[in-house]
Amino acid sequence: MSERNHEVIKSQQLLDEYGNIAEPGWSRKQLQQYSRTQIKAPKFRIKEWDYSIRTGTLEHWTGDEVCGLMITPGTGDPGTVM
Repeated sequence: MSERNHEVIKSQQLLDEYGNIAEPGWSRKQLQQYSRTQIKAPKFRIKEWDYSIRTGTLEHWTGDEVCGLMITPGTGDPGTVM
């Protein structure tokens, strides 16, 4: 199984005791619990993003074509390219 295509199926902390991702992969729902206090970096180095993905059909415009929209708000200093 490719690590890039690994499905996470159990609820767990996102980061391990060293601040690394405990189980790299994807999940069908939110199973990983995120805690900023587990990050092993100075506060000024922490960058956070929140992803929102919506999918559906565009029956009104294109028949039955499936489409998706991804919005990515982020926080960071003005010099950070997101």
